[in-house]
Amino acid sequence: MGLFASLGQKGHTIIYDELIHASVHDGMKMSQASTFLFKHNDLVHLEERLKQATGVIYVAVESIYSMDGDDAPLVDIVSLCKKYNANLIVDEAHATGITQLGNGSCKNYP
Repeated sequence: MGLFASLGQKGHTIIYDELIHASVHDGMKMSQASTFLFKHNDLVHLEERLKQATGVIYVAVESIYSMDGDDAPLVDIVSLCKKYNANLIVDEAHATGITQLGNGSCKNYP
């Protein structure tokens, strides 16, 4: 909560996954930044929001979403953030840093 309250200054933009933790919502309410949600894990919608963003841009996601247990497509989100010069904030509250895929291999997030 404190991170988003202090980072979000006037003229900045915070774009967040619609399933982000409630504490992030609380922090954004205390900030002066413009805020936009994007549909859960929807990269097309995220890119639309990034095109609309102004100032310093922050994208907020969770690596593992606690309600459904699904993971964010972090590699693709990082690519979009680089393309639009956005800062990525990943909530790791429910993550271990390494996720086992259905085929037995592991995905290690940088």
